[in-house]
Amino acid sequence: MATHKRKEISGGSATASVRRGIAWSAAPAAEDTDTLVLTAPSGKFVDLRYPKPKAIHGSPLRDNPSYWVFSGTAFNSDYANADASSPFAIAMPHVTHTRFVHAIDSRALPGSGPAEDAGDSVELPTGEHIEWGVMLNPATGISELYKEIWQAAPQSTAAPQKVLRLQVKPGQQARGDALRIGDYFQGVLQRESDGEVVAGRFVRELAEGAAGWAWDSRSTSTAFPASWAADEDPEEHRLGAEVKIEGLVWEVVEVA
Repeated sequence: MATHKRKEISGGSATASVRRGIAWSAAPAAEDTDTLVLTAPSGKFVDLRYPKPKAIHGSPLRDNPSYWVFSGTAFNSDYANADASSPFAIAMPHVTHTRFVHAIDSRALPGSGPAEDAGDSVELPTGEHIEWGVMLNPATGISELYKEIWQAAPQSTAAPQKVLRLQVKPGQQARGDALRIGDYFQGVLQRESDGEVVAGRFVRELAEGAAGWAWDSRSTSTAFPASWAADEDPEEHRLGAEVKIEGLVWEVVEVA
């Protein structure tokens, strides 16, 4: 059987995307999380999926099956060219295939290798995106067909948005990824001492009359260079710049 070969590319434009809903198998779409994905031009991303407040019933947030935080790299390819080895193949130029390779993952088992998932997506006339594929349904523990709808997160200023990506410098017995896109900052952190993955979301207040930035109350840690990244001083935000937060040195590895 002929296979379609696609050239993968990591990177593109910076995006901040909010998931509006997900449908499992043939069920209607619903959304019980506040899911925000920040993706840098390099393809590096930080994906935080916090249960909505109404879905939290007193138990620790990380015990909620909908809670999932991870970082990694997105690799995009397309179906713009038909498979030349098949006389029946056609091109699908409007469909994008994305493979997500996880680096830090709150659901990863100890000692396991990098997790991967993938999906296809198409942009709608509204600017929203529909993504579909197969992944683990946290409610059932079974891999199922999913369909998601995504839209751009609101920003207080027009594009281009400020992009700042940081990582925990090697050799500190910890791994960490953090990313700011415009009005949003997110980070994930894993220390070798306990292996637990913690996450933080820091957002500029967009409501009328509000000012400044604030932590999302569902963040499981604030040990991130969030306030530093939220500062608008371009002199500080340069490649190679370092900032120390709670004993860990973070380094700027991408600016746009």
